[in-house]
Amino acid sequence: MKGKNHKNENVEKDKEPEIKINTKKIKSIKRKFEKTAPRWTTLILIITLLLFSYYVHMLPKQLSITDSWARNAVYNSIKNNIAVNVNRYYPNLPPSQKQEFINSQFEMLLKNKTQLNQINQQIKYVSQEFKKQFEYTNNNQTHVLLGDIDSYYWLRWARNLKNTGHYCDEVVDGRCFDNHMIAPLGTFAAVRPHPFVIFFTYKLLSIFDKNIDIMQSSYAAMVILCLLVTLFAFLLGKEVAGNIGGFFTSLIITVNPFFIMRVSGSDDDVYNFLFPILIAWLTIKTIKSKSNKKAFWTYAGLTAASVAAYSFTWAGWWFTFDMLLGGVAVYGVIRVLMNLKEGRKGFDKETKSLLTAITIIFLLSWVGVGLIQHSATGFIKSTVIMPMQRSATLKEVAKSTGWPNIYNTVAELNAGSFKQIINSIGGSLNFLIAMLGIFLLIFIGVKEKKNREINFLLASVIIVWMLGATYATYKGVRFILLFITPFIIAYGAGMGLLFKVVEEQILRIKRMKENKSVKRGILSAVLIALFLISIPSVSMGIKASKSYIPNMTTTWYTSLTKIREESAPNAILNSWWDFGHWFKFVADRRVTADGASQNSPQVYWLGKVLVETNETEAVNILRMLDCGSNNAFNIINKKYQNTRESVEIEDKILNMNKTEIKSYLSSLGFNNSDINEIINYTKCNPPEDYFITSDDMIGKAGVWAHFGLWSFRKAEALEIAKKDGGNKAIKFMEDKLGYSKAQAVSEYNRILSFQGNSRKEQSWISPWPGYASTRGNCKITNDAVVCINNLQGQYIQSVFNTTNKEAYINANMGKIRPKEVVVYYNGYELKKEYKNSSLNLAWVLFLNGNQINSIYCSPELAESLFTKLYFGDGYGMRYFKLFSDEGPSPVGTRVAVWNVSWKGLTARKGSKVTLLYIGYLENGSVFDSTITNWRKLNISKDSNFKDYMLEKPFTFTIGTHQVIPGFEKGVEGMKVGEEKVIRVPPEEGYKTGKLAGKTLYFKVKVIKID
Repeated sequence: MKGKNHKNENVEKDKEPEIKINTKKIKSIKRKFEKTAPRWTTLILIITLLLFSYYVHMLPKQLSITDSWARNAVYNSIKNNIAVNVNRYYPNLPPSQKQEFINSQFEMLLKNKTQLNQINQQIKYVSQEFKKQFEYTNNNQTHVLLGDIDSYYWLRWARNLKNTGHYCDEVVDGRCFDNHMIAPLGTFAAVRPHPFVIFFTYKLLSIFDKNIDIMQSSYAAMVILCLLVTLFAFLLGKEVAGNIGGFFTSLIITVNPFFIMRVSGSDDDVYNFLFPILIAWLTIKTIKSKSNKKAFWTYAGLTAASVAAYSFTWAGWWFTFDMLLGGVAVYGVIRVLMNLKEGRKGFDKETKSLLTAITIIFLLSWVGVGLIQHSATGFIKSTVIMPMQRSATLKEVAKSTGWPNIYNTVAELNAGSFKQIINSIGGSLNFLIAMLGIFLLIFIGVKEKKNREINFLLASVIIVWMLGATYATYKGVRFILLFITPFIIAYGAGMGLLFKVVEEQILRIKRMKENKSVKRGILSAVLIALFLISIPSVSMGIKASKSYIPNMTTTWYTSLTKIREESAPNAILNSWWDFGHWFKFVADRRVTADGASQNSPQVYWLGKVLVETNETEAVNILRMLDCGSNNAFNIINKKYQNTRESVEIEDKILNMNKTEIKSYLSSLGFNNSDINEIINYTKCNPPEDYFITSDDMIGKAGVWAHFGLWSFRKAEALEIAKKDGGNKAIKFMEDKLGYSKAQAVSEYNRILSFQGNSRKEQSWISPWPGYASTRGNCKITNDAVVCINNLQGQYIQSVFNTTNKEAYINANMGKIRPKEVVVYYNGYELKKEYKNSSLNLAWVLFLNGNQINSIYCSPELAESLFTKLYFGDGYGMRYFKLFSDEGPSPVGTRVAVWNVSWKGLTARKGSKVTLLYIGYLENGSVFDSTITNWRKLNISKDSNFKDYMLEKPFTFTIGTHQVIPGFEKGVEGMKVGEEKVIRVPPEEGYKTGKLAGKTLYFKVKVIKID
């Protein structure tokens, strides 16, 4: 028995084990996988898109563009060096052969590994130097500066939240108050969400990095918001055209160059992409959920909440909402017409259901916006009244009050074009894909019953939205951003629905149904083809992101930091309005005007300061601005209710003293209370003032000069001609402009000839002067000053004879005279006009000792304050003391900051004084002078400094014993422009030498104090 059992056991061992397969379980797993696969596909696509979006939006921080700059700079330098040697050794070589030889030598250098390594090291070094121009240091860490201007507006509020726990500079009567804007008055500030987003991002990141600062948090907040744009764009596209549609909708917004350029600076424009996309997605979800009450009301509420939140971020939020309503209205009309054609009246059940959903969203949005704006009528005002007002007044030449409309010159409000729209979306191919998407929405809607009405509605909304955005773009190029959302919906629909159509056609082929691998292969090929179509857009987006550089430079940051560290806390900064937000954040000081208040009377006064030819009058305007902003005008205008008359009165009193103002205003019938207020607003003891000039203002001269030279009389004449016309306008020109009857008729006819052309109307009211050349290099040859200027792309030689005071340009056809020559020399000015000149430009020449330069500009700017300060380096200025002068940097930025001395610059201990002098003895014999060749010219004690242009001013610092005690004591207390004779007794004079023990006299004129 045992043996038998043993034998059986061996048999069992030799037998293979039986494996049982549970087919039911495998099928269950397969079904679950097939059911969840789409979700995993969706998740993978979202993660991929988010990672790619993060990569794209982090590229600007790398400042990659500096590598290209450095490579070009180094290569050009090497080629120039080769060219010098070629010209030296082969001077007679033809130009084409020279260039070929230079290129061949350069290529040989690149092939030499040793030299190539040296070149690459040099490129790396130069690139780092370029990068430094856009970086700042905080906590011993180097960071890239934020990109644009407006981002610093939000950044300051975020800093307030960080430092004080509240949004405001201060709280006044329970309201948020901005004490940095519209100095010295300040203004109440509307609360906006973006600073809170920055602040909460800062709080989150500070958990991981204690050294994180608010500026880097702002950049991180922008990246997070861009990731949300990517996410919601995918969800929107998925609702319209499945995962494929979602992928391409999300991808095309992520790489859209216009989107990248608008958000990379960390401004709040990201919300103008985020909320329209979010609202569109939630609206579709609401409509699709109408059979599920819980889901329907949830999505409807979220849609309304998004509309309300959007109204909280941007005043133009209504555009998106109006376009949605406009699209619904068009859809409704089309459905009514279609039903009438089919013999039915009104709407069918599906259409009624859809319109009911939209109506509920509308009503809920009304409530939401009303709560945000604390007004039941705010919603209607925003969606109906505001669009009409903005369309009518945005680009008017002058406001109805007569003040200039600054918006006419804001670059991003310049009229756009359809070509710019096409370029902004990546080109004509992308536009055609979007048009295909609209077509497919309609085509599939006609063929399929499911989602038919949604497709029709969506097509209507996209078309209306695109048309509305195109119209807005013609009002201002910045409004291209309004075109992006309907475009990406249509683009995603084009890609996704095209794939769907191809898939359906494949499934119709019986063989394809049976052979799944072939079907998958074809569909994969279609997907690859679609992706290949998008590659140029992806490449363009990455290039745009890599090319982005900050507007602010280290030069600006350093200049403004110096103001913050060395100025009084209540100091006021004045300049053109563009960079006001920078001033408020970095310098942390009050400003007269900025990007949030540019369309105000203050900008006219700032322009007037810049073009003012009389320094004292310019300072009087600054005093008025720093004492009371535009309040003096407001009081005067209460009486006259006429901008022109009130400004003319204010112009007069600015140059009067307090007693004269009181007498003058009394004669006009003002009461004592108003007179005292006006005096207080124009003649107070103002705070410290810093006046900023920079190289960017050269290119913007046409704008600030246009407003500074604004003619209120002509603006009023234009208004009357448009409003009343005929004899009333002609009579006004006779009475107010001083025209004769014939001149008035002629000017009236001229206004009519403008035919509403705003540019012609503006040019009639005020010119657009500018600078026509770069700063020229000059040298003295005998009695002539010769300068080389780059005049509109051509190098010209200009000559000024210091003996006969003649100026001309050396040209092939002979001597050409400028319209006028203005020469500034050691605190003096010489002006000479040439009536028959064919060149309508002024040549401005600065002869300040060894500092000689020149510039060509419009005659209106030749004697302007800006020209004297920026190009003349402030020589001869009595009230403007150079505070800092940074640059020019490798990227070209120069910023010169001037401290305004309200009483005039006075020489004190520590002052660096530049002056002219003639030293003579009691018998009148001259022993020394700053006048060049004073011995040959027989200079006497009675000689006038004004008669000698090529003097070499003397500079010394008071209190450093660089000069004899009596001379130093005599100069102390003098003002710029002051001229006097200093008597130096023997005990305060020289102790040794020929002049020892003698009484000395110095005729002195101070021309600069630093």
